[in-house]
Amino acid sequence: MPYPCSSKIVATVNGENICKKDLEKIAETMDLKPEETLKLMIDDEILSQYAVSKGFLRSTSVIKDWKRALVQKLLEEEVEKKVPEESITFEEIKDYYVKNYAGKGKLLEEAIEEIKWNILNQRRKDAYENLIRKLQAKTKYSIRTEILETR
Repeated sequence: MPYPCSSKIVATVNGENICKKDLEKIAETMDLKPEETLKLMIDDEILSQYAVSKGFLRSTSVIKDWKRALVQKLLEEEVEKKVPEESITFEEIKDYYVKNYAGKGKLLEEAIEEIKWNILNQRRKDAYENLIRKLQAKTKYSIRTEILETR
């Protein structure tokens, strides 16, 4: 069944659609011309279809890698983009410096980038934990502790 497009279809590879919206997003991300991006997308689809025909979707390691890639993409969308580097103010950097660096021999100017990354990483960690808690509340799962305790 072809992938549904919410925008115009720019190409079809063995019945699988490549959507204009996806093309534009990837072209912008990769800083390529639309024609170059479309060629890459078609090549990827051809290789993907070939991999499926060779049975790669039945491979446990491929499925695990695919799940990791999905999680990484989700985290990019749900955490990194929602907590951009630009959201950190100079006031926050100064406050962090006073609480954690002042009097320890490092000037504010020397520590700005390190402080910015510390704040950013903490915010992203908090956003990640909030996302996990929200998803866990909606998810039914069980843990078999008796297996964990057996050595």
